[in-house]
Amino acid sequence: MYATPKTFAATDNCLRWVKHFCSGVKPEAIAGIDMTYKLGPFYLTTLTFPNPIIVYRNKEGKHPTTLAAIMTSVTNEQPDYEYMARCLVFLL
Repeated sequence: MYATPKTFAATDNCLRWVKHFCSGVKPEAIAGIDMTYKLGPFYLTTLTFPNPIIVYRNKEGKHPTTLAAIMTSVTNEQPDYEYMARCLVFLL
């Protein structure tokens, strides 16, 4: 087995929002993880959520999606997503 480079990036504020809005017994938002972006030799995985503190002007109760975090990797395999999960557990 060999190590493959991975990166995880998120601002402190976005991580606070994810923790505040997407956790607990009755979360205000559901976070989504999308692992389908292939960028040349890399894969990009995003963590997004509908941000309850922002509302569309013409769509009452509809919240725009906020990009909370990204991860890059050179493979598209289970250890890559385990890495992202460890980053989130550690940071949240």
